[in-house]
Amino acid sequence: MTQQKVIKYCPSESKSNESMGVLFFNLGNRCMLRAFVAMYTLRKYYAGEAAIMLSEDDEFSNVVIDNLKPFNITPHFYKPVVKCRKNTGYTIKPDVLRQSPFYTTIYSDTDVIFKADPSVIFNTVKENKLVLTRYRDWVTTGRGMSKRIKSLSDMLPPEQIQAALDYGTAINTGVVGYQASEIKDFFDDWVKTTLKGEGRFIIDELVCQCICYKYEHAILEAAWNYSCREKDFTNSKIIHFHGRKHARPERFVSGKLWLEQYDELKKSKIIPKETMNKLIQWDRQVKKYEASTKKLVTIEKWYPSPVKEL
Repeated sequence: MTQQKVIKYCPSESKSNESMGVLFFNLGNRCMLRAFVAMYTLRKYYAGEAAIMLSEDDEFSNVVIDNLKPFNITPHFYKPVVKCRKNTGYTIKPDVLRQSPFYTTIYSDTDVIFKADPSVIFNTVKENKLVLTRYRDWVTTGRGMSKRIKSLSDMLPPEQIQAALDYGTAINTGVVGYQASEIKDFFDDWVKTTLKGEGRFIIDELVCQCICYKYEHAILEAAWNYSCREKDFTNSKIIHFHGRKHARPERFVSGKLWLEQYDELKKSKIIPKETMNKLIQWDRQVKKYEASTKKLVTIEKWYPSPVKEL
């Protein structure tokens, strides 16, 4: 199979003010199958520009590039700013996001499935320059979020920790909308502060929670970054399977929804069988699902109409 052309870098001066698209990024092989499922579901609703950022130092990047053509997704290379013993993806994420090839970007983590056309968010991003998504109904003063915020007390001043606790809304960086060239101060702060916590779990998200109060932004409803922990997915638009919960229907109702899309992609043979088998072996949860004697026999078909408004 012929590789797609990879654009090495995306200097900001080369971006048209009219360019906009959906962006993913990948590092290593563990999330690669989830990336293809995310792209597969995206194309059910969205026909616009889309790209994926790949590490030029990653031996697995070619596997993604070789199989992107059916999804009409453009690959771009980034160079990781650091390499950590663990949690490199979280550490480099802010720097990767600001290298977006689009002037107006809707970024999504790869562990999602789309149930709606995300292009309805573009106008909100254009109006606000930075758009974050709330996490469930959590608040910054809640036990879970306050503990996470206070965990950065060793690298942030007390007044900043307090401001983050006072902010109110808990956010999740699984879906973010932005115009990077318009919010350079935010990205400089996000990248620099995240690197201070190099190697920590979800450090990108914790830092964003602790700095966002300083910058103008809008918050999207949780439906656009809907936690897989919920029970009712009727009004969800993007379901986020954070924490490797994508193929665990015995624990999470949402697992059936992800597995439905995975099984459909697998049967479509869009990805060659040999490559699909590799992807399965690299994904711990799906590997367990495939080896299970209790595999789902039927999964309810559910294809909601694209959402037309926010």
